[in-house]
Amino acid sequence: MLQVVAGWLETQRGSLLLTQRPADKSFPGCFEFPGGKVHAGESDVDALVREFQEELGIAVQVGEYLGSYSDPNAELPIELRLYRVTATAASLAGLGPVGLENQAIRLAPIGRMQRLPLPSLDRPAVREHALTRRLVISPEPTDHTLWLRELDATLSAGAKLIMLRAKKTPLHELRHLIVRARDRIAAHGGELLLQDDAELAERWRLGGVSLTSRALMRCKARPLPKNFWLCASCHSEDELAQAQAIDCDFVTLAPVQPTATHPGQAELGWARVQALARQFPALSIFALGGLQPSDLAKAHSHGAFGIAGIRAFWHSTSNHSPVRAAS
Repeated sequence: MLQVVAGWLETQRGSLLLTQRPADKSFPGCFEFPGGKVHAGESDVDALVREFQEELGIAVQVGEYLGSYSDPNAELPIELRLYRVTATAASLAGLGPVGLENQAIRLAPIGRMQRLPLPSLDRPAVREHALTRRLVISPEPTDHTLWLRELDATLSAGAKLIMLRAKKTPLHELRHLIVRARDRIAAHGGELLLQDDAELAERWRLGGVSLTSRALMRCKARPLPKNFWLCASCHSEDELAQAQAIDCDFVTLAPVQPTATHPGQAELGWARVQALARQFPALSIFALGGLQPSDLAKAHSHGAFGIAGIRAFWHSTSNHSPVRAAS
């Protein structure tokens, strides 16, 4: 297996440094994490330092190991090992990163990374490390002016991923509101998801779609291209299996605990969440139902990728002390 190393270089403004692949190589025009092959007798750290110097003309310090990734469908087996890197002050004081191999350079907001064309090796790394750990589900937008004001407050508290829930009004009648919300969220480096309607999500250039469990079970294949997020609402093992089969990027799993909106409904409990997370390791699970922002650590310790919610996560007019969201 060919060994490749890459660097996750994040700016102070929350963007990642990416380079564009040349037209005469595999995945032409795609953006990828800077890096390259590990030479014989070379350590990962030495290879990364060398690649950043040769490709971009900057000196870097190699930090945390973020994981390894491979594409089982690739003709040539490659293992990508990703590390967090920082550029030295001396490098940034000069010309900064320059495409020394005539490659284009791009800074992309972390929360919108999936919108770019990415090689198959880089995409799972983006899903694991660029996806925020908190999914905020909005209340019904009955008063549009108030809803947008609350959205602004929610974004100011650190939210990056918002799912619009609208059960009373058809989505096409909310186009003006949705486009305004999309632009507000994008300004914070985040994304807006719609429920079920993949066609509208693509047409209005949104972040993706969250399928209800009913829509999920009707799906025969992934309804969106890979550069959109695909989420699904799951409550059972069968629904998680279906979400995995149609290649969902992440799911919500509910209810973990008793909720005010569904009194009397049997909750899963943390032990069941942990068992299902182990059964479906390819799915990024957001625990949902009766949770507070402070439950993120507990969710993570039980195998969930993150947490989701409405009441405790959306900054409504009755909540004037939002909890800043973690990335």
